[in-house]
Amino acid sequence: MKSYNWLMVMVLISFLSCEKNRECCVMPNQFTEFIFGTYYGECMGEACIETFKLEDERLFEDKNDNYAGPFPYAGDWELLSDKLYEKVRYLPNSFPHALYDETETTIGMPDAGDWGGIYVEVETVEGNRFHWNIDTMEDNLPEYLHEFATAVQEAVMSINE
Repeated sequence: MKSYNWLMVMVLISFLSCEKNRECCVMPNQFTEFIFGTYYGECMGEACIETFKLEDERLFEDKNDNYAGPFPYAGDWELLSDKLYEKVRYLPNSFPHALYDETETTIGMPDAGDWGGIYVEVETVEGNRFHWNIDTMEDNLPEYLHEFATAVQEAVMSINE
């Protein structure tokens, strides 16, 4: 019984000692797939639609560059380098679980005024798939999404540097 109590104390300490940053408090295997990207409808060029997938500690890019719609994303995935994976591997850890409570899959007015949109799709370890189109304008988003929306946009930019 004492060893069980000691284990519980150690687990509790590890959770309480986490600082709020992108590298901390990793929840391994929370998602089997984490798809993210940005899109701009009134845009020309390859960088207008960027969609990526994190899966099995690897990063993939969609070669199709399809505009995100109301359905789960169907990509043609190409493996990217480990160096690029390292730049964005933190992103699933910044996923706000309050997003699951949203009743709509479109949040705000993504790309309505040519300011772009964010696409996020996850498959949980339980096999459930969820997807959202998220506005890039903070004024159109609930406050809990501000930090995550910025993190997704920064991740896409860091891959394209």
